[in-house]
Amino acid sequence: MDDPEQVTLARLDVIADSGNFERLLELSLDHLQSYPDSIDAHDHCVVSYIHLDESRKARPHIDFLLKTSPEDSRAQQLAASFYININHSAKAIQHIDEALRISPDNAFYHYLRSHAFILKGQFKWADFEIHQALSIEPDNPDFINLKIFLDSCSNDSTDAAWERIDQLKNALSHSPENAELHFSLGQTYLLELENPKLAESSFRTSLSIDPASRQAQKFLFQSIARISIFYRTLSIPQGAWQSTFGSVKTLKAEPWRAVLFLIFFKVAISYLVWMLAVTVVFYLPCKVYEWLLVSDLAVSSGIKPLRYLKIKLRRIPLAIRVLLFCSLFTALWFYLFRLAGINPETGFKFLTAFVIIHFVGIAIFHWSKRARVALIRRKREKSKAKTPVLESM
Repeated sequence: MDDPEQVTLARLDVIADSGNFERLLELSLDHLQSYPDSIDAHDHCVVSYIHLDESRKARPHIDFLLKTSPEDSRAQQLAASFYININHSAKAIQHIDEALRISPDNAFYHYLRSHAFILKGQFKWADFEIHQALSIEPDNPDFINLKIFLDSCSNDSTDAAWERIDQLKNALSHSPENAELHFSLGQTYLLELENPKLAESSFRTSLSIDPASRQAQKFLFQSIARISIFYRTLSIPQGAWQSTFGSVKTLKAEPWRAVLFLIFFKVAISYLVWMLAVTVVFYLPCKVYEWLLVSDLAVSSGIKPLRYLKIKLRRIPLAIRVLLFCSLFTALWFYLFRLAGINPETGFKFLTAFVIIHFVGIAIFHWSKRARVALIRRKREKSKAKTPVLESM
């Protein structure tokens, strides 16, 4: 008769291969109730928590694996992945080093080490590690994808972005079912080439391969919303704060850059004041706009259903919802102007001018970049057409 524990573990392996991590976590935790020392079940719990963006809950399982199997490179690998996902790069590198000591020829550990150095802001070391990984497995699509990303960090020109598009398409010709490659293609179209329509197509393909990817869901919604210049204006605060947090990370990795902040202190303070102003004006409308236009897509893409009140509100026609929000938003600003002792008419004139200036600025920036992207693409196509083809003799 088959061992019940082995039968259950075999079932867990099948579920793990299917990518249903919520079910895998549920059954793995049930399995641990009967077999608390099951290394495989603890392994599945760690992997599930990481994929479900709940990495911190994996700590007791990581501690068990490291205590039980300290010389198992798999345990060290999972510990490294755990620490990368909770933004603790130094600890992650320690565990990767241990994994490489045990299995020095494992390309994936160099790939993981590259991720840890990216988290640390040390891109030269990250590039070195991904080259090490590619020297062992030159055709691995995940390694190629990360190398293309690192290239984008050192050269963010439009011409280089088109070059990355070609590289990603070439990688996809060998691995068409790789969700991460489709995701990277979408990111390049959206963030570097100002083409949300092509980005949407790539994100949809990525989600068709990996429906549980929350990152792909998030960027799919962004690509749909960013087709509108109006949304691009409302999302100014989001981009500004992301850029600021990115600068802070860079500052941690390269503290000498603090000198620039001191030199341009007044400019930095003015920028922070502007960020606060656009956040106050645009943040709430942006979130409502996202909900109005993207909530239907969120439900159809498998994200957890909205609460009862939101479901009821979604049944109201879109035009009425927009009108209702505009009325509430106007009433809120009217109340704030009165509270601050500002004449509402003067306040609304200033608010209108503030919005129009930013809308026009974003429109000019967007269309000028689209024109520059199209121009560079045409130049690349002409250059390729002029390249002589050597015929075989």
